[in-house]
Amino acid sequence: MSRQSRSVTGVALGAREVCTAGGAQASVQAHAVVAEQGEDQSVALGRAVGAVFAGLAGTGAGDARSGPASVSRVAVALLSPLTELRALHLPPLDDRARARLIGRNANRYFVGARGPQVIGSLDIGANGDGAHTVLAAVAAEPLITTLETNAAAAGLTIASFVPAEAAWTAAAVAAWPAFARGIAACVVAHEDRLDVLTMRDGALVGVRRVRSGDNRDLIRVVGDAGARDAGVFGAAAAANATLAALSAAGIRTQRVPAGFAGDGLNPAALAARFAPSAAGPRLMSERARDDVARAEVRGAWRMAGLAAAVMLVAAAVHFVGERRELDDVRAARAAVRARVESTLADRVDVEAVYRQVAELARQRRDAPRWSLVLASLTDALPDAAWATAVRVRGDSVFMD
Repeated sequence: MSRQSRSVTGVALGAREVCTAGGAQASVQAHAVVAEQGEDQSVALGRAVGAVFAGLAGTGAGDARSGPASVSRVAVALLSPLTELRALHLPPLDDRARARLIGRNANRYFVGARGPQVIGSLDIGANGDGAHTVLAAVAAEPLITTLETNAAAAGLTIASFVPAEAAWTAAAVAAWPAFARGIAACVVAHEDRLDVLTMRDGALVGVRRVRSGDNRDLIRVVGDAGARDAGVFGAAAAANATLAALSAAGIRTQRVPAGFAGDGLNPAALAARFAPSAAGPRLMSERARDDVARAEVRGAWRMAGLAAAVMLVAAAVHFVGERRELDDVRAARAAVRARVESTLADRVDVEAVYRQVAELARQRRDAPRWSLVLASLTDALPDAAWATAVRVRGDSVFMD
C-alpha cells in the first residue's frame, strides 16, 4: 500500500457484517449486523455502520493501544448484494456522461438495481467495433446517503466507495506480484459462490460468478479469460478445493502467502484491508462528481496562478540578468574607451601622412624631366656660348 492509502481506514460493508482495517499492519475487526425483531435489515445495517464509524472516530480503528483518535478518512468497500459489478459495452463517453447513461438504464444492466443508483465506471479500452468495454458498478443511492450521513455525524470523511472486487484485485497484486503483468485470475471463495476476477496487468477487467462446487464452470470461466495463473482467497476448505480443481485443469495456482493467512480466509476482512488502495471503479454520486469537478477547477486555477507566478519570477530574473550583463558590457566599453580613442587619433594622423605621401608621389610623377631639357639645350648652343642663368616658370625655361 502507498503511504497515502495507509492514512485511510478501510471499511468493508456486507449485508450481515462490517469489517474495519486501519492499514496494512492493522488487525481487522469484524462487527456483525444483527436486526432486531421486526426490523428491516437495511435499518440494522445503518445502525451498525453508525456505531462502527463512531467507534473509529473515538478509538482509532478500535485498537485500544492506538491512543487518541487518529482516524479521519475511511474508504468503504461494498460487498454483494449491496453493490453489483459487471462489464458493459458502451460508446466512448467521458466519466460524467457515462455515469448518466448507466444510471438511466441501471435496471436494464443490473438485475438488483431498484430506484436511484450511485454509479461507478472504469473505461477498460476500445473494442474492434468502436465501442468501449466499461467496468460498471452500482449501489443504491439511499445506502450511500446513509453512509455519508453517518460518517459526517462521526466527524469522518469518506475517501471513496468501491466494490469489494476492486479491493480484492489490489489484494491479489499485493499477494502475488506476478499478477501485475499479463492476464491472471483471482478466485474469491464464499459459502455459496465463487467470484472469478479477471485481471490484465494488475487491473480488474471482468467479474464472473460461479456456484460453489461447479468446477467445470469455474475452469471454463478461467479458460475463457485466457488466464494461465490463478490465486484463491477464501475459507480454507473452499479455497483448497478450488485450488485442486484448477491445478487438475493445468492452470498454475498460487496459494495465499503467510502474511495473508488470516485476512485471506475472510473476503470481507480482505476487502477492508485493501479498500484504501483499490483503483476502482469508484462509486460517486452526482454531488460528489460536482465536488470533484469544482476541486479540479480550483486546482486548475491554482496551477494557472502558480504558472503565472513562476513566469513572472522567471521574467524578473531574466530582466535582472540582462541588466547585469548590460552593465558589464558598459563597464568593459568604458575600460577600453581611452585606448580606442587614442587608436582612432593615431589612425587620423596616419591617414594624413598617407595623403601627403600620395601627393608627393603624384607631383613627382607629373613634374617635367628638366635634366633632359637642359641636355637638349646644351647640345643646341654653340661651343663658344656661355649660360649665366637658367629660370624655370611653369613649363617654360628662360636662359641668360
